[in-house]
Amino acid sequence: MSKGSTELAARDAAEAGAGSRPVGTSLAFTMPWPPSVNSCWKPVGRGKSSRMMLTPGVKAYRQLAWYMLVQQRVPRGRLAQPIAISIVAHPPDLRARDIDNLLKVSIDALTLAGVLEDDKWIEELSIRRASVVKDGLLRVELRTTGSAAAEQLLLVREGA
Repeated sequence: MSKGSTELAARDAAEAGAGSRPVGTSLAFTMPWPPSVNSCWKPVGRGKSSRMMLTPGVKAYRQLAWYMLVQQRVPRGRLAQPIAISIVAHPPDLRARDIDNLLKVSIDALTLAGVLEDDKWIEELSIRRASVVKDGLLRVELRTTGSAAAEQLLLVREGA
C-alpha cells in the first residue's frame, strides 16, 4: 500500500466516526479490512532450505493498522489480562468470503501494535458481517472479562 492510500484509509475511517472511545469497561475503535489468512504466507526457496515468509500485503496491512490505531489514540499498554473481542466486519464488496479468515491477521496486528500483550489473553471472540463499506472496515471492541482488573483497560495509555 502506498503512503497516500494509507492516509486516505485513515482519513475515511476518521470521517466515518471511527475513533478510540471507552465504552464502559471496554474500548472501541476501527481497523482496516485485512487480507485473508489464506494469502498470508508464500514459500521461499526450494527443498530443505525452503521456508515460509509473510507476503507484502500482510506487511502493508500491519503498517496501515498501526497507523490507524495511532491516529485513533488507541492505548498501547500491551493489555495482559483476560479480554473479549467483538468484531463487526464491513466488507469492501459483496463477494463471498469466509468471515473467519479475517481474525488471525487483524488480531496479530493488535499484538504487533502493542495493544495486546499476546492473543493468549482472548477468552471470548465474536465476529459478524455487516453492510458493505468502501475499502472495507472492521469495528472492534475490546472488553475486559476479569473483575478487579477491568479498569486497567482505560488506564493503559502510555504515560498515564
